[in-house]
Amino acid sequence: MQEVIEIFLVLGHNYSYTDVDSILSSVIFAEIWTVLGHPSKAVMINHKGIKESTIKILEKIRNIEIPQVVTKTELENSDIIMVDHNDPEESYGKLGITQTPYMIIDHHIDIGLRAEYKIIEQVGSTCTLVAEISKAEGVSLTERQARILAFGIISDTRGLKGQKTSERDIKMIDYLYKESSICESVETIAKMVIKPVNIKKMSIDDILRSSLKEYKKGTIAIAAIEVSDDGYKDLLEEIGNNGYKMGYGLYVLMIIKHHAQETEILYFDRDYGIFPKIEQRKGLVSRGKSLVPEILEICS
Repeated sequence: MQEVIEIFLVLGHNYSYTDVDSILSSVIFAEIWTVLGHPSKAVMINHKGIKESTIKILEKIRNIEIPQVVTKTELENSDIIMVDHNDPEESYGKLGITQTPYMIIDHHIDIGLRAEYKIIEQVGSTCTLVAEISKAEGVSLTERQARILAFGIISDTRGLKGQKTSERDIKMIDYLYKESSICESVETIAKMVIKPVNIKKMSIDDILRSSLKEYKKGTIAIAAIEVSDDGYKDLLEEIGNNGYKMGYGLYVLMIIKHHAQETEILYFDRDYGIFPKIEQRKGLVSRGKSLVPEILEICS
């Protein structure tokens, strides 16, 4: 009888939406884990969760395939490796799957989910952790893999200028550039991957749901949108009229202003009655590193 080879399924956050860091880290970690003797493949559960803007960035990176969509049955019968998230409700939990993942590799707040192996570190990008793992395990990255990881780090740290950028991200970028022939500079890649939207061409619903993530069992939601000018101000009244209609106990919209290097935060607080309606903060505020911990601590 032919031996059945067990394959690990590497899954980024992908129920409502996915992003560049999540896709790139899942693809490259699957390749590294396979080299280490554990056959793996990167997968998705919702093909609609990948935006057209993300697909365009992947096309610019080249030599990377969008992970294939797998079924609930395949996930239930495989060992799952979660990357760029540690809450099943951002991926397979939405399918009603309750199994414990084999491994978690993430840079967000640890919600306490059990796993056989966990690497959760406060760095700017999951791709940084994947690159560190390859280095620690003695897996030599190909030039393609190094370039892809550099794209992921630069994307999620907003060109190494975002609030969540750590020294480890900067050191790993230096390492990748020294060890591999990455033709594009950090600045060039940043221009390729950081694309503020023309908010005036979006519907109010699309604005309110941009990069939306849920917390506290779906009672709190935080959305984020990046802009390059003050055109969004013409829409503030309409955004204000519709924010409460999102139906959350607390809904928050982050408007990340690249042109001003600041962040405007709108709060729609139905249940707590303690958050301001609007807040201005200097810098490109990180949702995961700064805003989520603050809000969850207040709400607890």
